[in-house]
Amino acid sequence: LKTLEEPPEHVKFVFATTDVQKVPTTILSRCQRFDLKRIPAALIASHLQMIAGKEGVDLAPAAAETIARGAEGGMRDAESMLDQLVAFCGNTIAEEDVLNIFGFTAHHTVSTLSDHLLAGDASATLAVVHEQAEGGKDLSRLLSDLIAHFRNLLIAKADPAGLADELSEEQVAGLAEQAGRVAMDRLLELIEQFAAAEGRMKWAPNKKMHIEIAVIRAIQTLHQATLTEVLDTLTAMRGGTPPPVSQKPASVAAKPVAKPVPAPKPVEQKIQKPEAKTPEPPAVVKENPPVAPVAAAVLGPVDSGAIWPALIQEVRANRPKLRMWVETGALTAIEGGTAHITFPDEQGLSLQHCEEKDNRAYLETLLSTLAERPLKVKFEMRSDFTVTPVPVAKSAETK
Repeated sequence: LKTLEEPPEHVKFVFATTDVQKVPTTILSRCQRFDLKRIPAALIASHLQMIAGKEGVDLAPAAAETIARGAEGGMRDAESMLDQLVAFCGNTIAEEDVLNIFGFTAHHTVSTLSDHLLAGDASATLAVVHEQAEGGKDLSRLLSDLIAHFRNLLIAKADPAGLADELSEEQVAGLAEQAGRVAMDRLLELIEQFAAAEGRMKWAPNKKMHIEIAVIRAIQTLHQATLTEVLDTLTAMRGGTPPPVSQKPASVAAKPVAKPVPAPKPVEQKIQKPEAKTPEPPAVVKENPPVAPVAAAVLGPVDSGAIWPALIQEVRANRPKLRMWVETGALTAIEGGTAHITFPDEQGLSLQHCEEKDNRAYLETLLSTLAERPLKVKFEMRSDFTVTPVPVAKSAETK
């Protein structure tokens, strides 16, 4: 410490570390600190080409870019990788050499995999995965590269200029084309799903199975309706305008539930009908206020017996954790804008889980979509209530 405090005039100490948090405070207080940033991949590739030129090594531009991408901003790592490649390959280094020695995935392969995935082509997507597995590639690295690719797609939508220092113009143009085919919230969902799969793959003996499940689930996610899309559709139905058709919910729309909502024109005819005092529908007009027959005519009857099995199948497919709680109850009635879900007395814990904010919102959105009207959920408990299990449909088993 004394030498650091008062060093000789001809001595300059330079300390370098990647774990600055481990350096004692007594050392840090006697030093000037400089935090170095990661070096852009394009600059690393250029520097590697300069070194290769001076050493008489024929380094392909694609190989330099692959090394720079694998170094993740560290020039020291990039130079060490180049040194290993020269030892293995001699004075001629191609991109294929880099991929084979370090187990990296070619940018073209990752882009092709992403292209098939965004197109919803499960067969072509799995074919790429199978090809990489048969070629002895590290599937964990493939998934990591795919996550990085979706991250680049996200940046390409949010801030395209942010990729200029990392990728070539040709690569940025390709990312911009792919990013235009998918919404930003979908990209976030895909990144979260693949990140979770990456964590499961770390200790899994069968890594291929996990990445296959991950890509199939990702394709299903791209064809499912988001909560925002469902709410937009309900808002449009309330206003009497046609629902948005840009991204139609796939899993919910496929269910043969209630009939489509009539256009505004029939609404006006039903409003005029009670004023004409026609004797044909006297029961409906006498029992309910004037507004109730209009709402019934607009929305149509609700078959709660058909809605509950459809809801259970959706929960089984998309919310497996919620399934164990929901299946202990049943939809007992739909009165006005309220759906009553009843549980036996011994299932109080299930009711509490269903009442959680996210679970309640999900169930209300799903019920509203299936019934084609806005619904709120009311959870109830009864001592004499028993639940009849909903059988597993063949389509759900296949899914």
